[in-house]
Amino acid sequence: MSFHEKIRDMKRLEQILALLIKYELGHWIKSLDLTQLVPFHKRLGLSKHKENNDPAKLRKVLEELGGAFIKLGQFLSLRPDLVSREIAEEFKKFQDNLDPFDYLKVQEIIEAELNKPIDKVFSRFNAKPIAAASIGQVHEAKLIDGQKVAVKIQRPEINELIKADIDIMKYFANYLEKHNEKAKRFNISLMIEEFEKYTEKELNYMDEARNIGMFYDFFKHEKGIKIPYVYFDLCTSKVLIMEFIEGKKITEAGNINKAGISTTFTNFFLKQFFIFKNFHADPHPGNIFLTTGGRIALLDYGIVGRLSGSLNDKVRLLFSAMVNGDTEKVANVFIQMGVLSEEINVESFKLDLADALWPFYNVELKRIKVGDSLKVLLDIAFKYNMILPRDFILLSKAIITLEGFCVELYPEFNFVKTVEPFVKSIERQEILGGKSLNKMYGQISTIKDNLIKIPEQINSLLNRINKGKLRVEVGKSEIDEVVEELELGTNRRILGIITAAIFLGSIIVLQIDIGYRIWGIPALSFIGFLVTVILCIYLYRKAKSDRLMLMKK
Repeated sequence: MSFHEKIRDMKRLEQILALLIKYELGHWIKSLDLTQLVPFHKRLGLSKHKENNDPAKLRKVLEELGGAFIKLGQFLSLRPDLVSREIAEEFKKFQDNLDPFDYLKVQEIIEAELNKPIDKVFSRFNAKPIAAASIGQVHEAKLIDGQKVAVKIQRPEINELIKADIDIMKYFANYLEKHNEKAKRFNISLMIEEFEKYTEKELNYMDEARNIGMFYDFFKHEKGIKIPYVYFDLCTSKVLIMEFIEGKKITEAGNINKAGISTTFTNFFLKQFFIFKNFHADPHPGNIFLTTGGRIALLDYGIVGRLSGSLNDKVRLLFSAMVNGDTEKVANVFIQMGVLSEEINVESFKLDLADALWPFYNVELKRIKVGDSLKVLLDIAFKYNMILPRDFILLSKAIITLEGFCVELYPEFNFVKTVEPFVKSIERQEILGGKSLNKMYGQISTIKDNLIKIPEQINSLLNRINKGKLRVEVGKSEIDEVVEELELGTNRRILGIITAAIFLGSIIVLQIDIGYRIWGIPALSFIGFLVTVILCIYLYRKAKSDRLMLMKK
């Protein structure tokens, strides 16, 4: 670190200490062994500060520090598994509104980034911003071709300020991990590294531009939904230019179809989760607009979650278990997603989780609140020191926010009733489209390939024996018998796996009320069961004949 950086960080550290003293959080200074950096005349007052972690005071400290500390607070509001839910809830109150920076700076940044005079890009540019936050501000403008756009410009020198803040956070994290077991368990240094990546993405407007472009492609043909178009050829890491959304915030809209908007908005998100596996992670009312044409528009794509691979499968299982009230399955999926300490008794954890969730399932369907049950899951994760995948936390937060907004807009709204048919529809499409069967046959193919390799591997073993590279007590003739038996059994095993797959597929199809029926059973299931019986008889006879052939030899 250069001398300039050390001086910069020291000034920032002094500012942090002053605010901790101001809000009577001096025990933090003592626990971090930073008392020597406090002016002598203020040290005596530290002993009067009682040990407390008042979430409101912590929020005020971070809010006054601004810069990366506001972003850290917003980041922690998404991670109730790392801090208590009380702190996460308090940190949701962060007001990321700052005074705008001067228009001359705006013009300077735009011209430097786009490498041309501002009047060569815009026919009109409103000098007064329509929004100003800690990272940047937004102006309304018109391009040369007359298209109305929103222009997002990054604050000057914000990178340097945030770097200084993160350096200090890393210092605190390293110190805490050396002196506090819980901090070490939660791996705070790793959390700060994750936060650093989080802010780096937010500081690069091209990342947000790509997110908006992705959602635009997903939903450009969707009725009732509006995603702004991005002008990629005019975007840089510090300037983002997109289509201007004409309309009002949903909270300011007048006479609207509240039931219809709640359902449309929820289905919009369900498609993000279950079909596209990428979702807007911050659907709070301030980001939701109702266009002049009556379409729902979602703004600010800085935070996007992604459900890929095994996490997507686990989320589907968890949704199904929660909707059906299967607390055992909820616990099992939850354990797979988080890491329980070795000293934690798994059965005790399951009982604790079942007790916590039981009140949500001992009620009528219309009274179930998925958001509240997710809050309980996150509380349990915090209690048992489980560190859950970031994208699952983002998904939980999005669902909690989504359900809360829809219920506030339309009190009769029920998330479970909306999500249940959607999930069943997706599962039906997957089965009928062959996705589940393809996956099943893919696994069968892998097993088949491994079985086919067995004779080859045994031949390799025999070659090593013949060359004297491996000494065994078994005679070569005995091994030949084993090889012959394996070769005879390979096809039977493969056919047995296929038979089992057909049987399982028939059971799955049995759950779907579709198509022609034979004796009250869906035709596909009936045929599958019939084929299973025939194959079982064939396998029994084949095994018997192969055994007799080997005995004769």
